[in-house]
Amino acid sequence: MPDYPYMRDYSIYSSETDNYIEVLIKEVSGGDLSVKLKDLEKGSLIKYDDPTGQFLIAKTNKTKKYTFFATGTGIAPFHSFVKSYPNLDYFLFHGVHYEKEAYGRIEYEVPKYCLITSQDTETQFRQRIPDYLRTNTMDTSGDFYLCGNGNMIYEVNEILQNMGVPTERIFFEIYF
Repeated sequence: MPDYPYMRDYSIYSSETDNYIEVLIKEVSGGDLSVKLKDLEKGSLIKYDDPTGQFLIAKTNKTKKYTFFATGTGIAPFHSFVKSYPNLDYFLFHGVHYEKEAYGRIEYEVPKYCLITSQDTETQFRQRIPDYLRTNTMDTSGDFYLCGNGNMIYEVNEILQNMGVPTERIFFEIYF
């Protein structure tokens, strides 16, 4: 907002082909910015910079296999990837505390999406993403993208390297 003194980084949630920019923001109780953003009315002014960063899929590599790991709102760039490239060969692991935090879950094809919850007792996989990887086998071909909680990223990066995935095929964006 024009009078807000700090800039915050958000990943784009919308598709490259959308005629608008959409971001995914979790309202944090007592949070500094998320509460103010929630209260904005349509047409309110906001201040933003052009997108920056290198966390993207190269336009020449859309035929590769991609495995995505996200925690919470870290799913935002993967939502953009999947919506931007409808024929993308991907599998998405999404870790949240509770199933109700599985943002946009219905937008992903069932066989390409795995919800992992750490707090819900009624879900199929009740654990953290790194714990899931330690107890399950997975295909290590293709590229791996990690976004969200720093602890998840560090642990999954180490697990993938121990599985033989070269570091040049692991990409990440740390949220918090």
